[in-house]
Amino acid sequence: IWLGSEAVRSPGHRWHLVVIAWLLLWLTFPVVALFGISLRVPLFTDRYLIWIAPALWLLTGLGIAVVARYSRWVALGVLGSILALHVQSTAYQVHVPIKSDFRRAVALVESRRRPGDVVMPIMPYIRYSYAYYARREVPWVEPPYTNAGMTPERVDAEMRARLANHRGVWLVSSEEEAWDRRRLVRAWLAEHGELLERKEFVRVEVLYYRLNAPEGR
Repeated sequence: IWLGSEAVRSPGHRWHLVVIAWLLLWLTFPVVALFGISLRVPLFTDRYLIWIAPALWLLTGLGIAVVARYSRWVALGVLGSILALHVQSTAYQVHVPIKSDFRRAVALVESRRRPGDVVMPIMPYIRYSYAYYARREVPWVEPPYTNAGMTPERVDAEMRARLANHRGVWLVSSEEEAWDRRRLVRAWLAEHGELLERKEFVRVEVLYYRLNAPEGR
């Protein structure tokens, strides 16, 4: 609203300095704020709308200021509608989970994970969300990245090497298609182990495989 005021846009005002100041704020504030939040809570992705939120609200405020020149009541109605939508959205998210439910997924795995079991996150970056809820050391094994054209034979060699000393694998899957679109990792686990448990949560799937004993043992 301040950007749309007559005082700011008056001929004697240094409008270009105002624009530069707001652009600098837009460029720096989201980065600094996200960094500060990350010191407390591990965030695992950088694609949220937080990066464009300053521009969104500046444009929204400017739009309401323009409407207010013609009718303050209409502007108040627009502002009230926007606030009502945000309140409704917040209330909805309180009761209906719409984001990946790592809290319950991690609780399941950590309550049943036995010594010798490993956790295989796919996508790998979800390990940070997992670690946040686990609150303890977790044995990780990263799955091979297959979307660059890795062959099943190469996947077999990588999985054998990475799981050579393990018998139980908790596969925690979220956005799997971005890492293993063909599900070659799952196929390998199904071929070389027995699926003993499978549970689905909001945007998270948990599977437990008990691997077959290596040949010759």
